[in-house]
Amino acid sequence: MTDATAVPGVSDAAASRAGSPSPNEHWLVFGGSSAIARAFAREAAARGAAVTLAGRDQDDLAATAADLKLRGAASTRVLACDAWDPASRAE
Repeated sequence: MTDATAVPGVSDAAASRAGSPSPNEHWLVFGGSSAIARAFAREAAARGAAVTLAGRDQDDLAATAADLKLRGAASTRVLACDAWDPASRAE
């Protein structure tokens, strides 16, 4: 008999970890001002993970970081980064 809630290709151990982050879980989200990046970052925050947002719009990223803290992120960080500009990735 098969478990109806099982996800093909996902081990039981991985599935059991999916709802609770490890104490060291840290998500790096590039393009943090985009809607899809915000959705991923909010998921990470809800899990209690630390989140680093990287992107060009520093004011928007700072506002998103503040929101993520309210949503449960362990910590947040904002990095100025333009993927097309190698100098901005030098940090």
